Amino acid sequence: MKKILIGLVLICALFAQVAYGADISTTFAWEQSLAQPVASWDVFRGTSATGPWTLLKNQAYYALTGGATEYQTTSLVTVADSAQTTVWFKAQTLGTNGLRSVDSGIISKVYDTRVAPVAPAGFRVVTP
Repeated sequence: MKKILIGLVLICALFAQVAYGADISTTFAWEQSLAQPVASWDVFRGTSATGPWTLLKNQAYYALTGGATEYQTTSLVTVADSAQTTVWFKAQTLGTNGLRSVDSGIISKVYDTRVAPVAPAGFRVVTP
């Protein structure tokens, strides 16, 4: 019986440690000078404007078509479920010569995964 109780406590502790997250599809767009040949772009995410930074996506170079003037890529961004979370992003260009650009401007986005309660149904004034 004691082993079963300890096992249940461990299982409960395991589930208490699990953090749930929401995956939000996010599209990034930028303009790029092609003065030097481009191989790809790295998009990074951070927990603050100063990092730490983790690679979110590497987008291989592609030619713009149909009069497009900016490049785009889409990635899933995981944020806390039922919360407001600010995530910072930056990008770097990788050249075909193996060199990397300096950071782009740093931008932020607030993701709000909170869900409002349902409004009361049948709300009315009752006269006596």
